[in-house]
Amino acid sequence: MRKGWKIALSVILIAGSATAGGYYYWSKGSSVESEAAASFRTALAARGNIKTVVSGTGTVVAEERAVVKAGVGGEIAELNVKEGERVDQGQVLLSFQKEDTSRAVRQLELDIEKLRLQLRQYETQYKEEAAKDQEDSALASLDIQMKGIKLDIEGKQAELAEKRDEGQVTEAVMAPLSGTVITVDAAAGDTVQGSTVVAEIVNYEELVFIAEVDELDIPLVKEGMPVGIYLNALPEEEVAGTIIGLAKEGTVSGGVASYEITIGLRQHQDMLAGMSGQAEITIESRENIITVPVEAVIELQGKSFVRIPAEASGEAEGDGEIPQRTASQQQRPNRADGQTGMTGFGRMSALAGSEAELREVKVGISDENNVEIISGLQEGEAILLPLPQGEVGTSAQQEQMMRAFGEMRRGNGGTGQGGGFGGMTRGSGGFSPGSFGGAGGGGGR
Repeated sequence: MRKGWKIALSVILIAGSATAGGYYYWSKGSSVESEAAASFRTALAARGNIKTVVSGTGTVVAEERAVVKAGVGGEIAELNVKEGERVDQGQVLLSFQKEDTSRAVRQLELDIEKLRLQLRQYETQYKEEAAKDQEDSALASLDIQMKGIKLDIEGKQAELAEKRDEGQVTEAVMAPLSGTVITVDAAAGDTVQGSTVVAEIVNYEELVFIAEVDELDIPLVKEGMPVGIYLNALPEEEVAGTIIGLAKEGTVSGGVASYEITIGLRQHQDMLAGMSGQAEITIESRENIITVPVEAVIELQGKSFVRIPAEASGEAEGDGEIPQRTASQQQRPNRADGQTGMTGFGRMSALAGSEAELREVKVGISDENNVEIISGLQEGEAILLPLPQGEVGTSAQQEQMMRAFGEMRRGNGGTGQGGGFGGMTRGSGGFSPGSFGGAGGGGGR
């Protein structure tokens, strides 16, 4: 009698376990569908603008500057500028004392007078010899001497004119460019050499932005590309610029090379040399195009897809279609871990969800937020976006599963001969079932 009672109890336990197992898989399938339906939000394909950019940090620099040297030696007579003063190209910065050439001029005048006296003596002698009917050779010699003295007089006269000009001209140093004098290294009365630096001038009206671009991005950057500069000192404003120069050689730091680019800037009243910031180089830009959020696009087997509501799948056509599942392609339990095994079709369907389908699209450029849709979607069509992971599955759904398993354990637990269902364990995606009955000795609770 006792043996029959044990057999009956075992049959009841087996039947209860089978019923519970069936309820678990049915409940799990229902919860998967409910979870899939709750894990998306709806958005619309809309028109917008997208641009791709390459970024680099850098500094505002006054590229046009000049170090001014004296150029000649002498004593500075006048200094006409001071630090911080604005000068124009060609303006006199300083002048030297005039050279005293009076002695040299007087000496040349005496030399010329002596030569003229000698010339007159030869001319008189020539006339006397000619009157005596002297031989032609004697007259020819006198003629040559007179011509030589005349040439000497001409040379001395040219030298005299030069010395007189030197006494009239004042040597000066001119500004080689327009700008601001940032340093003055000389004063009136100083005696300087030609190589002495007397001032430095910087043109702050022609500023550039020097930025460093990573070696992976530099192949995309070309001269003439538009750039937006965002300075740390002027965070609310964008300074427009254009690339005017690219370095031919990079600088290596930590095994990574970066390349210097020069960006010409438009004038900005508050921008100063030395300000730091970030440059955003526009590589490609598209306007008035159909866009969707980046999280809407799924990359699968080299193709791009978006999720659309199931009821909308037949209303619009994309570039490709996802075949419908057959009975043999449905999700099947995996005996090893209790999770859902999937075929290729099943994987696509799982990605779509029970209330959605995948539609193939052709994508274009993208930025951090949106992707261009070239074909496959029309403006205003609904798409499904996955919710953040923490929002998938509500606590109410989890509590419902817990209660269901709790009831099965209480209804089918043994009195000491066999165990019930194991508990629920929390995983990364929610709750998963524990193992079936223990080695014995477990009560109904």
